[in-house]
Amino acid sequence: MNVSYQIMKLKNNISPVLMIMAICLHYWAAPIFAEEKSNAVRCANGKLSIQAQNVPLGMIMEEIKNKCRVNIFGLDGRVKEPITFTASEELPENALKRLLRQLDEDNYALEYSRAGLNRVSVVPKAMAKGSSPPVAVSPPFPFTPPPPPQPEAPPPVVSVIDIIPGSQGESVGLQKGDVVLDYDGAKISDSQQLIQEVKSKESKPTVEVTVLRNNTPMTFVLKGGFIGVNIANSNPK
Repeated sequence: MNVSYQIMKLKNNISPVLMIMAICLHYWAAPIFAEEKSNAVRCANGKLSIQAQNVPLGMIMEEIKNKCRVNIFGLDGRVKEPITFTASEELPENALKRLLRQLDEDNYALEYSRAGLNRVSVVPKAMAKGSSPPVAVSPPFPFTPPPPPQPEAPPPVVSVIDIIPGSQGESVGLQKGDVVLDYDGAKISDSQQLIQEVKSKESKPTVEVTVLRNNTPMTFVLKGGFIGVNIANSNPK
């Protein structure tokens, strides 16, 4: 009789112990499993850091979207590709340009809001080689105009008046009416100046072209040399 009572007492004591152990395991294990998620991206004070070792590209893109508010489009076919890449407190555009160079992506557009870079549109190589629909762009964001001009007439601007079908200008998304502001670091104020800049940098693998479209500055990355657009000096509107 005493033996049976002791067995029942032992069983009754085991249940609370197991319950306490289960609760402890639940709370101790939660951080362990949470750490299995990628934490390769960090955004702080306007700077981007990436520490990725064989991390799927799609996971990196999702982290950049959630933590840095920068959407990357055009790489849907490569989201499972493992990436090893490092960036330490760089401007987002600089870090992402290096990442795209590592991915061998030469044609893309950077779009900015008042807060900074908010969208990267990559043109797949298959599209860049032929005449395909241009990169879709987001609706223009409100743009703060420059200070009022001085009484004298403002200088002319260089406008795109036509796009040559099948050219890289068409493939990256340049449009009729775009105003060319900058070609690979050179401020553009005359059509002949732009022509000379293009000729002088035709051997460069990539150049950056910044245009103003609907009061929205947009930066495109393409190959040096022939762009495939017709331009003319015009009076600013």
